[in-house]
Amino acid sequence: MIRIKICENTILEIEGNQKNIDILNEVLGGISLTQEEERSLIWLSLWETSTVNNIIAAFSKIK
Repeated sequence: MIRIKICENTILEIEGNQKNIDILNEVLGGISLTQEEERSLIWLSLWETSTVNNIIAAFSKIK
């Protein structure tokens, strides 16, 4: 699951787009993520929602 913020109040703080984080969390369910994976997904959440949906759709085809 992706949190909204990681490393709060540090130079490494990163905050994502809540709408996109919700979309990603719905797909990911309750799986455990490393901090590096979570950071990458928070970065992805900053992109347009259509981009996030397209990436999810492409990865879903792989399953």
